[in-house]
Amino acid sequence: MRLENTNYSGHQLGNEYTVNNNDSVFKKSYVNIFPTLYVSYQANEKNQLSVNYGRRIDRPAYEDLNPFLFFLDQYTYQAGNPYLQPQYSDNVELSHTYKSFLTTTLNYSNTKNFFTETFEQQDHATIVRRGNIGRRQNVGIAVSAQIH
Repeated sequence: MRLENTNYSGHQLGNEYTVNNNDSVFKKSYVNIFPTLYVSYQANEKNQLSVNYGRRIDRPAYEDLNPFLFFLDQYTYQAGNPYLQPQYSDNVELSHTYKSFLTTTLNYSNTKNFFTETFEQQDHATIVRRGNIGRRQNVGIAVSAQIH
């Protein structure tokens, strides 16, 4: 079990060359719990079952939060998003190992507040920034063999 307290803030001074020459200020503070659980069961000498669960966080980089515009070219700008939230993933894996040789694993991941690049058209320019766009789910299977 892990408990985290996160605090960050930013202050971008306005200037005569920005769209509006106001200062831009943001501040965030949050507390989260991140449990991790591993359980394994030896069914018999040939079969072992295991399950694990973990909750993870992916925080935005500081430049993804900074609202200041960066000019990539005359038609494309990049900007941060001070309202961008961290994304949280809940991950579950179920594994079966046969004779300590063949392992089959099923996994599932559910990510909330998923963030990625977004594109906003403003007059003749496109502004690229990260935004929370919803939820992402992944399902997978893996098979591996240990050869001595």
